[in-house]
Amino acid sequence: MKTTEPYPRGTKKVFATLRFSGSELNPGELTDVLGVAPSLAYRKGERYSDSPKRFATGTAPRIGRTGMWFFSTNGDVQEPNITMHLARIAFILADDPAHPAKDHKLQMVRDIVISRALRPVVTCFWHGSAGARMPTISERFRSLVARINGEVEDDFAVDDREPTGSNHVRA
Repeated sequence: MKTTEPYPRGTKKVFATLRFSGSELNPGELTDVLGVAPSLAYRKGERYSDSPKRFATGTAPRIGRTGMWFFSTNGDVQEPNITMHLARIAFILADDPAHPAKDHKLQMVRDIVISRALRPVVTCFWHGSAGARMPTISERFRSLVARINGEVEDDFAVDDREPTGSNHVRA
């Protein structure tokens, strides 16, 4: 998956997430088809914790209002390059993202999405320093996600101003 500017100068943070949600979601079914362990997954009505600290502090776990299967490239993909993060998501969804029309895995994901009335969303996060040019998400990647009735959202931000250096006051 190629973008016009995959690693803009000034990139501070980048990652992508793949999320499926819905009342009929079966996390194990998706995990089996996608072939990767989720960062977080639970069924509707199931107790879950989004942080190991919740258990350590005695805070009660949450109860899922809907089912959720969630994967983040944060910590999984080391390069600060949006193309690499989106490629990771693409290869989770399809065995051959370059030929989605013939991809058996992608069709299986689509069938689950339709039969279970799931909502797939890919969110791309990017943060850059002041003056950095934001990356773009390719139409090819958007088209791949659209094949499973999914959406691609971006959350791109640039710092307001250049850092001024030292915060110390000179006498």
